[in-house]
Amino acid sequence: MIIDIKRKFHIRFVGLLLVFFSISIYKLSSQEIVAVDRQLDVKNPYQGNILNEIAITPSGNPINYFFVEPIQSKDKEKKQNKKRKRDREDYFTKRKKPYGWIYSVSAGWMGRLPDTTRLKDISIPGTHDSGSLFGSWLHAQTQTWSILSQLKTGIRYLDIRCRANGSEFSIQHGLVFQKLMFDDVMEDIVAFLKEQPTETIVMRVKNEFIPKKGSQPFQEIWDNYVNLYANYFYRGDNSNATLGDVRGKIFVMCNADCNGFGMTYDEDSYIQDWYKITSEDHMFRIRKDLASISSKMDSIVKFIDIADTSSKWVLNHLSGTEGMSPPSVAKITNPLAYSYIGKNSDKKNVGIIIMDFPGEKLVKRIFDTNLGSDCFCPAITFRNESQESWVEFRLPEGNANNVIEIGPGAYNNFVFPKCYRVSWTKLAFRCNASSCEWEKISGDWGKDSWCYSSKSKSKLVFTGDK
Repeated sequence: MIIDIKRKFHIRFVGLLLVFFSISIYKLSSQEIVAVDRQLDVKNPYQGNILNEIAITPSGNPINYFFVEPIQSKDKEKKQNKKRKRDREDYFTKRKKPYGWIYSVSAGWMGRLPDTTRLKDISIPGTHDSGSLFGSWLHAQTQTWSILSQLKTGIRYLDIRCRANGSEFSIQHGLVFQKLMFDDVMEDIVAFLKEQPTETIVMRVKNEFIPKKGSQPFQEIWDNYVNLYANYFYRGDNSNATLGDVRGKIFVMCNADCNGFGMTYDEDSYIQDWYKITSEDHMFRIRKDLASISSKMDSIVKFIDIADTSSKWVLNHLSGTEGMSPPSVAKITNPLAYSYIGKNSDKKNVGIIIMDFPGEKLVKRIFDTNLGSDCFCPAITFRNESQESWVEFRLPEGNANNVIEIGPGAYNNFVFPKCYRVSWTKLAFRCNASSCEWEKISGDWGKDSWCYSSKSKSKLVFTGDK
C-alpha cells in the first residue's frame, strides 16, 4: 500500500516536471534567441533577460544558457530605426511636404549675396524633372514636393519638361503627364518671386515628348507664355549674368526653341548627366550605354571639385534611372553629395547640384557654401550606462562651431546590496566645422557604486533604469 502511494506520488511528480518543462520550452521557443553558449561571467551585451543564469554543474562550472531579447529591446530597435530614417531624411525624403524649419532658414538666401556675383559662380540647389510627382511605376516620378514647396525650401534651379499640347505646354516626364500645366508652374514662380524679390530662378526649359496632334509649334507657344509673363523673364542673352541683372526674374537655360534669350542649355557649361545607371556589374559589361553606380559617384565628386575652380557653369546631376529606380539612385548619390560637400567646407562653389527627392539639410548644405556656414551638425545622442542605470545626452541640430555645455550630475538605481550609478562632470560639446559632427571637447562621464544622485537641470539630459 505504501509502495503504491509512493509510486503514484513519483509518477505525479514526474508528470508535473514534464508539464513544467514543456511550458518552459514553449515559452523559450516563442522568444527570439539572440545568443547562445556564453559564459556566465560575460556581460550581457543585449541588456536582456537571462534564462538559466544560475544553473551550475556539480563541478561548479557554468553551463550554456540563453539571452532572450525583451520587449523593451524591440522598442529600442524601433527608436533606432526611426533615428536612421531621420538621418536619411537629411539628404533624401519622399515626404509630400518639407519640414517647416527650412522655410525661415532658406528665405532670401540669394539676397545675402552681392549684386555683382555671377550666377555661374553660385552654388545652387536644383531638382531634376522638377514637376514629376507621378508615374513611379514607370520610373517617371522624381519628386514629392510641389514647385512652390521646392522654391520655399531653397531650390533655385528648376528642370521644366514641356510638351506642346494644343496652345499650351503640359508638364511631362517622357510619356507620363504630370497633371500640371506650364501656367501652374508660372503661378507658383510668380507667387514666390513676389514674396522674395531678391531671388532668381534658373529654369531649364526642355521640349519633352512628341507634340499632341494639332498643337501649335513649340516656339509659338513659348512666345505666348513669355509675353504673358513678360515681367518675370530675364531678356538678356548673357551667360555671365549677375544677380543684380536677374533678381526677381527667371534666367532661362533653353533646351528647346526659346527665342534666343538667356542661354542654351549646353552653352559655356560642363554637364554631368550620366543617367542610365545600374548597380549590377554584369549589366554594365553587357550594355555599354549603362554606367555603374560607382562610376556615377566618382563623376559627382569630380564635378563638385571642378565647380570650385571653373569659369564655366557646372551642372551636376545626382539623378539616375534605367537599371535602377530614381529613388534607389538618390538614396546613394544624395548622401554622397551631402557628406562630400560637408567634409570639403573650404569649397565656395559646388556648382548646380540637381537632385531627385532631396532632403532639407542637403538643400541647405548646398546654398550655405555661398554664405560661409555650410556645416550643419545633425542631432545625436551620447549614452553611458552602468549595470542598472543609464544616462543620455541628446544634442540638437547645430551649425558650425556651436558649443553646448551641460552641468555635472549623477543618477543611480538601488539594487540590493549595491547602487549602480552613472555620473558625469561638466561637459562641453562643439559642432566640428570640418567633420560636421558633434564632438566632446571637455568633461567626461563614468560609473561607480556610490549610492547617491544629483539630478541634472539640463533639458538635454535623460536618465533611467534598465
